[in-house]
Amino acid sequence: MSDVEIFRAELSSASSMVGTAVHALLTESADLDAEDLGIQNPAHRALLRLEVARRLRALRSAVSAHVEAGGELAASAQRVADRYTDLDVELTGVESG
Repeated sequence: MSDVEIFRAELSSASSMVGTAVHALLTESADLDAEDLGIQNPAHRALLRLEVARRLRALRSAVSAHVEAGGELAASAQRVADRYTDLDVELTGVESG
């Protein structure tokens, strides 16, 4: 196995791991989508409920940003790995199967 093939395999593996992590984040974040915060509105608790709701919205927003960034990272790593085939052909002058 050539060095180029080894680096390509490592990049493809890294891309796959990032994709798996993004999927796991999406799975775990499903619990954040509930409308019921688990906090009722008894006397003097309205501010607590509003603060929890605000922080959950911020957390959902952060999760969304991480999912988007992770997806882009995985795609970029895979694009680089795919270009390693071109590099191998350029270096060896032989196209692989």
